Amino acid sequence: NGNAIAAWPVTDGAGASLMATYYVAAESSWSPPVAISDSNVVRQTRVAIDAEGDATAAWLMKVTPSGRKVATNHYASDLGQWEGVVEHGTPAPSIERGNVALAVDRDGRAVLATDGGGGIWAAIYDAEKGLWGDLVMVQEEEWSRVSTVAFGPDGDAVVFYEFDEGDYTGWSRVYRRDTDAWSPRENSEAFWYDEVRAGCGGLLAIYGVDSRGLASFDVSSQQWKRMRGPDCLNSPKY
Repeated sequence: NGNAIAAWPVTDGAGASLMATYYVAAESSWSPPVAISDSNVVRQTRVAIDAEGDATAAWLMKVTPSGRKVATNHYASDLGQWEGVVEHGTPAPSIERGNVALAVDRDGRAVLATDGGGGIWAAIYDAEKGLWGDLVMVQEEEWSRVSTVAFGPDGDAVVFYEFDEGDYTGWSRVYRRDTDAWSPRENSEAFWYDEVRAGCGGLLAIYGVDSRGLASFDVSSQQWKRMRGPDCLNSPKY
């Protein structure tokens, strides 16, 4: 609908709070900036907005001198307000690099993923209930890192990540909406992830992976397909 969201940290010397503003396309105006977190923002701020204008912000927050948590706040466009901070999981002392990935689909479902604390963690937001599910481990390995997340056409979510087995290789886990469960992990043939977009009749496309070109990911079958060129994708990169 043309609406947009922007968020940025503001420091007071002791900590950093997350500020946000909301753009209403019909009014061609931005709302006054408001604080949507406390003063414990660390880094890795992410924002996403759905087709109806509801938005989600995610970030890493400090809860102890060495412990980190992922936190989110959801913006309800019909109410014109942020609903409050939700903290995910327990403090993880080893979340130091703490990559955070966030995506929403057209219906307002969201997927959140982060690394550290012994592996890859992910959570799903149920738009109908207005609630986040538990943050669950989808890959148990300290030396793994989140690349990106995305949704398939039927509301299935995918977490793409890199996993060190002597050399970093690409892997994925799919959240099946119909079973409310994560599928077994799949190897993506040592691809390095750059960007994920919807295209090719429901395939999630992996861009700029390596010298071999492109590949696409079919959510329903969880299978990879090599592509020699952009094919049916419309990407300004190619």
